[in-house]
Amino acid sequence: MLSAIFFLNFSAWAQEDLELPVDEANDSIVKEKHPSKKAMLYSALLPGAGQVYNHMHLPKSSRRKWNVYWKVPLIYGALGGSLYMLGRQQRLVFDLRNEYRHREAGNAAINFLNLDNQSIILLHNQTQTTRDLFILSSVLVYVINILDASVEAHFINFDVSDDLSMHIYPTATPNFQLGFGMSLRFKK
Repeated sequence: MLSAIFFLNFSAWAQEDLELPVDEANDSIVKEKHPSKKAMLYSALLPGAGQVYNHMHLPKSSRRKWNVYWKVPLIYGALGGSLYMLGRQQRLVFDLRNEYRHREAGNAAINFLNLDNQSIILLHNQTQTTRDLFILSSVLVYVINILDASVEAHFINFDVSDDLSMHIYPTATPNFQLGFGMSLRFKK
């Protein structure tokens, strides 16, 4: 039985960094084309407005590919649904609290005739916990809306064309160690 053991050694070679003069007028880092803070502010003031702002600043050739108008109804649906359920749970907490206070004052049951006092307290505590979860979900939807607008704004100028390519291939070093090579191509 022949068995061979191959040890792969991953080596990397790099060039030394060269200090090149930076022309600040042509530097894309210095002059930001699409500010993400503005998209975040728009989404914070009016949910979904940052996504629409980002879409309006896309190049006209990629607007069909990056149609983001479908996000706005999702944002309002999730936010509206969680706020609606929050309101229902808050009303139920209020009704249960009033029912318990009414019973403690010695009056007859008003709304929850089939529940005793211990069941009213237990249901009140469960409803309060559910209400708190809907508060958390409303805040979470709002924050995700803002983060989505910010992340999308950062990717507005990101090049995803076919002119970029990466190839990984096996290679051997001069001292016969096996490894992997990688080449990046930027076509212009």
